[in-house]
Amino acid sequence: MNEYKNKIIHGDALSGLAKLPDNSVHCAVTSPPYWNLRDYGDSNQLGLEETPELYIERLCDILDEVKRVLRDDGTLWLNIGDTYATAKHGNDDPFHKSVNTKTFIKRTPKNCKPKDLIGIPWKAALKCRDRGWYLRRDVIWQKPNAFPESVKDRPVTSHEYIFMLTKSKKYYYDFLAVREKTHNLRSVWSCNIANFSKAHFATFPEDLIRPCIKASTSEHGVCVECGTQAIREYEHTEEFKKWRGKGYSTYNATVEEPLNHGRRSVKPLRTTDLYRTTGWNIPCGHDSGLEPAIVLDMFMGAGTTGCVAKNLGRNYVGTEINEDYIKIANERLCQYELFN
Repeated sequence: MNEYKNKIIHGDALSGLAKLPDNSVHCAVTSPPYWNLRDYGDSNQLGLEETPELYIERLCDILDEVKRVLRDDGTLWLNIGDTYATAKHGNDDPFHKSVNTKTFIKRTPKNCKPKDLIGIPWKAALKCRDRGWYLRRDVIWQKPNAFPESVKDRPVTSHEYIFMLTKSKKYYYDFLAVREKTHNLRSVWSCNIANFSKAHFATFPEDLIRPCIKASTSEHGVCVECGTQAIREYEHTEEFKKWRGKGYSTYNATVEEPLNHGRRSVKPLRTTDLYRTTGWNIPCGHDSGLEPAIVLDMFMGAGTTGCVAKNLGRNYVGTEINEDYIKIANERLCQYELFN
């Protein structure tokens, strides 16, 4: 795996992933091309299949390969958007010739009527579950700066889905790394669309990627010999213990009246700091040292996942079919390394 650490493999996702060894990646975060939206100029690209069903099958074939390279305790975070059934020509990007979309026509699927919302995200998520993935959570990406739409017969789209998928029943998840003040990470994330002038009109936002990596990889590192992630050890803070009171837990945050008949206390949930990290445990028992966890993005695009991974002290590996985007991503990553 050392051959591919902190590198982007040129080629389609399947051929690129085939080069990576089994059980070598700790986390995958990606946003694949959406169906019938844009032509990236390569016959092997994902997104121009004749039907949504074929698109989902091809996507799941790629994700099967991701499952192979993902460690048993690994997690896949899949951001995927929906689209409407329409017969209009595909969108075009006149500023970037590598994103040429005038070469195809948007098709209306056989089982849809024009103007129908196709429902691709959930179709894909359920297909992943059918293929053996554990579907652990649907996250709503709420976009405060969503693109304006001229539609007057439905609400404007201002969200997308991120699906948390795991390879195994038990997996690495550091809830303290993504805890939000007085509560654990929730399933609606508010994050602005990111723009990057050298890429297409919208790139994968860094703030969307950051919690995925923090939750699914150890900030302390992984065993050099076997890749096992360091597990955070923690205890309740003195502030928590002060508010908690003897014999009560913090399960229910809705009880306002005085405690009685075994009702649970809410005061501990109002403390500013419930937990304190006391150390890190390396379950494998090896004494070979630690190195950063590896984050995969098989649709690397402009390199945002790699930038966030490096910012958080992790390694990355990616695949990308468009050579122009690889150049953009590498320039971006080099600049990041220079200034950080």
